[in-house]
Amino acid sequence: MIDFMGRKKLWLTISAILLLISVSSLVIRGLNLGIDFTGGNLFELRFAEAVTTGQIREVLNGLGLGNSRVQLAGEGGRDILIRTIPLSSEQRQGLFAALRDRLGTFEEICSEIVSPTIGRELSWQAFLALAIASVGMLIYITLRFELKFAVTGIIALLHDALITLGFFSLFQIEVDTAFVAAILTIVGYSINDTIVVYDRIRERLKERRKETLDQVVNCSIAQTLRRSLFTSITTLLVVVAILVFGGTTIRNFVAALGVGIVSGTYSSVLVASPLWILWRQLEEGRPVEAPAGKGVRKGR
Repeated sequence: MIDFMGRKKLWLTISAILLLISVSSLVIRGLNLGIDFTGGNLFELRFAEAVTTGQIREVLNGLGLGNSRVQLAGEGGRDILIRTIPLSSEQRQGLFAALRDRLGTFEEICSEIVSPTIGRELSWQAFLALAIASVGMLIYITLRFELKFAVTGIIALLHDALITLGFFSLFQIEVDTAFVAAILTIVGYSINDTIVVYDRIRERLKERRKETLDQVVNCSIAQTLRRSLFTSITTLLVVVAILVFGGTTIRNFVAALGVGIVSGTYSSVLVASPLWILWRQLEEGRPVEAPAGKGVRKGR
């Protein structure tokens, strides 16, 4: 059996390095906020003949507007919605001229300026949802297990969210409203994996006799590792397929999910449990054989 907890300082050091890189990138480079957060122009155009989003993107890329969002607005492939960064009147006319030159004539159905207020409101609501969810999980895990399990579990999921943010900051991948949904999904995925490990630890603590706490956790991880890895791998296979074949519209969302799933699997196995053990040892001032609780006896 692999001695996972014998290397707990190594696992936590790796996490600390990743978190340091993430925080440094967020402070120095920041996030590449998309037009959902910065505002911009929204155009609805009706072309004389059917066009594809790929054709529109080719024109936008040629004008340095590759980060714009493009989607079909109706049946027949003639109605197109284009959301860009804020454009001056000259840039707007240049865009329309390029579209007419490459794709033919079109009618401008509507044109408006999009405020970044909606993006800020969504970010605040997502932060509020994350805070409420964390408090709810803290209470639930405390009642079902103990406070130390709850706090270390919350730390692990925040670890995953921060690493995902750092990844997007480091590589300057655009952050849009779909990214917010991805972060909330990652949080749910991460805590689920952690609870599986914690549940097995609790059951083994009731059964143990002379095992040390490290041995109990090692055995619990070994018994749940296959389930965690199989679940993560099968999910990642779907994520990779969507990333390759799903198109550019959801690519950033799927990329965030991929990073979060890998980080979540790592933190559930090699961050949450080591933090719990170290907390117990720090509290007791010595290596702890087992936590106090119903059905658990300390070794002599």
